[in-house]
Amino acid sequence: MAIGTTAGLSNGITIALTVVLAFIFIFGYALTARGVRRTGLPWPQPIRIAR
Repeated sequence: MAIGTTAGLSNGITIALTVVLAFIFIFGYALTARGVRRTGLPWPQPIRIAR
């Protein structure tokens, strides 16, 4: 939300930008965890590595 505020965007556009960036972050995190998971580690381990 700081990006939208700094850029002088309206509230609606700032919220939309925040939601889009959150989905991009979650998608990237999932791809990282999936790649680490392929090495054969149990589920808690990739989560710790991807953080």
